[in-house]
Amino acid sequence: MTNRVSLFFCVFFVMLISACKENGISLESAGLRGEVTGNWEPLDEGDTLEVYVHLNDQIHLGNPSFEITSLPEAHINTFQVWTDSNYARDSLHVYYPIETDCIVIDEQTVCYATEYIIENANSSTFRYLGNDYGTDGNELFFKGKVLRGSNDEGF
Repeated sequence: MTNRVSLFFCVFFVMLISACKENGISLESAGLRGEVTGNWEPLDEGDTLEVYVHLNDQIHLGNPSFEITSLPEAHINTFQVWTDSNYARDSLHVYYPIETDCIVIDEQTVCYATEYIIENANSSTFRYLGNDYGTDGNELFFKGKVLRGSNDEGF
């Protein structure tokens, strides 16, 4: 009977570890969740790429006809957008529409970002992993938010 109990606990422990790894925050599993497409593209005056717009020497996030969210922190000369994602970067920051609010204007729903700078992300090393995951080599991010404990795995 003792052997059965020991075996049960060993199997349970192995399953628990496996489940944690499967649902855990690992760079390898984040990268395997989807094929990464796209690349970093500059945003020239008048261009719209994904959710970013370069208009009147300023970067905007969202629908430019409503001019709700401008990014005054954005460095226009180094601003780039990862195609096929909502991530962008410049020489100082990494951007993502982290928190958004929506309002109705003329029977249209318009959403705008209230939080969009990814705190403590290194823009020079940031790369997109697919399916809203990204890393700067230190932390793993999902939809612009750091996944706690990710740097324990040595990203």
